[in-house]
Order: sequence, then structure tokens, then C-alpha cells
Amino acid sequence: MIAAIILSSLIGGRRSLLKEQKAVEDFFYNGPDGDGYSIQSDLEYIGATANNLKTIALRNDVSESLISSLTEARQTLSAAKSISEKYVAASLLFDAVTAIYNGFDLGHMNSTDLGFRSSLYDDISSAMQRISHNGYNDAAREFNALRNEFPAKLIAGFFGIAPAQIYG
Repeated sequence: MIAAIILSSLIGGRRSLLKEQKAVEDFFYNGPDGDGYSIQSDLEYIGATANNLKTIALRNDVSESLISSLTEARQTLSAAKSISEKYVAASLLFDAVTAIYNGFDLGHMNSTDLGFRSSLYDDISSAMQRISHNGYNDAAREFNALRNEFPAKLIAGFFGIAPAQIYG
């Protein structure tokens, strides 16, 4: 009887921890309400918008090395699997976007491209700002705190339930 109680407690605790862990992961990928307003959607938006900035850069003779850096950073973000890898890749991409933004010869740009350049950079900056205010990290910290309490810490250790990754 005691063994059955212990076993059911372990299985129930594991199920609860895994459910909470999945909820935190879903927050990152799908938003707090599953509505798609998430860090992942903002990262995808940043990648697409950076590609649009690259198009403007190609039309305006921006340095090949800056364009190559942007392309490489965008590919790195697309290939990133873990949340921490995505953070590093997004930071590198924003640095590449900023370098291209500053690398335009403004005196030789037409007014349309000047407007697009500013608008695209502002859109990317806004998305980065939204990410910095996203509640995902709070949810991940709450899960990690829960995971580190007794008896969850024992259950997590026994079943190999990892802490949630912080975006940052």
C-alpha cells in the first residue's frame, strides 16, 4: 500500500511538472493565451523584416560584408533550436541590422528607400522591445522556482525534468 502511494505520488508529480513545463514552452512559441503573440512570432517577424532591409541595402550599394553579416545572422536565427540559442542569434541579427542601417549612404538614396530604411529599422526595434517586455521569462522563473521546491525537486531530478530556459 505504501509503495502504491509513493508510486502514484511520483507519477502524479511528474505529470504535473511536465504539464507546467509544456505550458511555459508554449508561452514562448504561442504566447500566453495561445494567440500567437509570442517571442517566437516576433523573432520570425524580425527575420523577415531584416530580409526586407537587405533588399533595400542591395539596391543602395551597402557594403557586401554588411549584407553578408546580415544574411549569416538571419540564417543563424532560423537554425537556432533552443531558447538560449535564439536569444544569442536575435542579438547578433539586431547588431547586423543596426550595422546595415548605419551603413547606408543617405546622400545617394531616393526618398522612398529612405522611408523604407527608417520604417523597417523602427519595426525591428519595436519587435525587440516587445520581446524584452514579454512575460515568458517570468513564467520560466516561476516554473523553475516550483521545480526547485520539495518534493518537485526530487521528482524533477528522478525523471530528468529540466528547468525552463530563460530568454536572455
